[in-house]
Amino acid sequence: MPTRTEKKRTRRKRILCVALLLLAAWPALAWAAAKSLVTGAELAHADALIVLSNPLAYVERTQHAARLWREGRAPVVLLTDENLRGGWSVAQQRNPLFSERAAEELRGAGVPPERVIVLPDIVRSTYDEALRALDYAKSRGLRSVLIVTSAYHSRRALWVFRRVFDGSGIVVGLDAATPGQQTPRPLTWWCRPSGWKTVALEYPKLVYYWLSYRSPAPGAASDARGALDTAARAGTRESSAPELMLAAPASSYVGEVVLADARRFPGVTKLPQADGTPSVVIDFGDGATADLLASGHAYRAPGTYTISFTGKDAGGKIVAQEARPITVNEIPPAAAGNVQALRDTGNASANGANLQQAINRAARRNAAEQEIVLPARARFAGTIVLTAPEGPASGQRYITIRTSALGGLPPAGARVKPADAEQMAVVTAPASSGSGAAAMWTPYPAPPRPSHHYRLQGIHFKKDSEQNLTRSLLTLGDIDPPQDRIAKVPHHFIVDRCLFDGGSARSETTNGVRVAADHVSIADSHLAEFRVSSGVDTAAVSIVNSQGPYSFVNNLLVATSENVNFGGGRSAVQTAAGVISATKTTATLSTTEGLA
Repeated sequence: MPTRTEKKRTRRKRILCVALLLLAAWPALAWAAAKSLVTGAELAHADALIVLSNPLAYVERTQHAARLWREGRAPVVLLTDENLRGGWSVAQQRNPLFSERAAEELRGAGVPPERVIVLPDIVRSTYDEALRALDYAKSRGLRSVLIVTSAYHSRRALWVFRRVFDGSGIVVGLDAATPGQQTPRPLTWWCRPSGWKTVALEYPKLVYYWLSYRSPAPGAASDARGALDTAARAGTRESSAPELMLAAPASSYVGEVVLADARRFPGVTKLPQADGTPSVVIDFGDGATADLLASGHAYRAPGTYTISFTGKDAGGKIVAQEARPITVNEIPPAAAGNVQALRDTGNASANGANLQQAINRAARRNAAEQEIVLPARARFAGTIVLTAPEGPASGQRYITIRTSALGGLPPAGARVKPADAEQMAVVTAPASSGSGAAAMWTPYPAPPRPSHHYRLQGIHFKKDSEQNLTRSLLTLGDIDPPQDRIAKVPHHFIVDRCLFDGGSARSETTNGVRVAADHVSIADSHLAEFRVSSGVDTAAVSIVNSQGPYSFVNNLLVATSENVNFGGGRSAVQTAAGVISATKTTATLSTTEGLA
């Protein structure tokens, strides 16, 4: 029978054997532990890359994102902001944020600054980043996003994003950076302190996230997003905080109409105060204000602004106050391969046919911004159709149609005048045919899929003959019953520094721009000489059969009936309208439906 001493020796030998076996197997176990954290989700092309924050791995992540951008995997790169600062920058004489350093890394790797967007608001977790990404994707109409993060963070990141994006209809992909630059390789991670942070600690985080977010209630994404906004001001994340009542997008483009909507606030009166002052004020942060509970606005310059709302009850007491940021960027320029520069053939009909072909081609290739450049003073015979985009990412890419002499026009913010016509391309309405058709319009009658996201810059719209009635020079949408559903309403049009000429005193033109579309802005333009001898009213801008919002800023509007008219004619879609902080003009309002 073994003695006690012999038993101890046997036990020690077993422990030593087990330890030796574990030591021999450890590299394989450590490698397996690291590799099991690495995953991906194939996505050949996305509407945006989103680089997740990490001060210890931002170089690795941004350089991988830059490679994906150069490969054409997505047109823009989104960054999140943890509000953390790095070391001292001699060049900048300050401590830049890591989001700024990430943006600089992207620029250094060949991504143009206009293709890099830092999402607003501070994030404190992967879950926060997913909420911010969802908010941006919805506001921009994105259909897909591709996550870029470190390899060992990929499994948790993909799980979280898919939970948050569930039910949104937005496809989520993930392409992780290869380890080895700022994060250790799978075989050797355990040899470095950073490896224990990125690999060993990732497992407790996975468990925490699974316990915290495994069963989101219906609508949890929007509720959590509102909670995050409220908590960001307080400096902590509180999941039970109420959702924001002021609805507004987190980002926009210069010239694009955004809607700030505070109609959900209780207790705010729609009537003015006893002294005549407004009971509600929306301040857009750029000097523009509105005194309606909901208002459209188009920002004139890029930047980060704060939209704030203040509402009073009938007794003058402030009962509602809220603010939220919005980031405004220039519309990204089209890449060289997506710019079509037309030439003047000397024949207006041939020019018009070439322009129509260019628009159709741009609509088919609308996975990225498209641009069509028209020779100044060249004539293009209409009617030109603004074809519905067909590309896989057609939700938010703009097709710009502009004059080649845009730089010769007054700068943005200054109104054009008839003398500037020499710098414009001319698109003519076929008045000589007697059809009454417009110079340019969206498909008519309304098709199931509408046109959207067009920008017109420096175009001179006129008639090809003084004879016969022309109903409108530019028509956006269908004013008749075929446009009977919201899904058919065209949307997102920017008219910038254009000239609309109704003709001489003997010419009859009913409207300059007829709008049956949503999210329409007209800025710095000249619309005049709209008259008819009898019959319907005339208007420089006429709006019907749509929802808004609209922005008409710094235009000359001249018509014999109403300069701006809301309503009139048949409307299958209820029009809600208001002229707020817009062009100084008279207006006929059909209904404001709870706005004022």
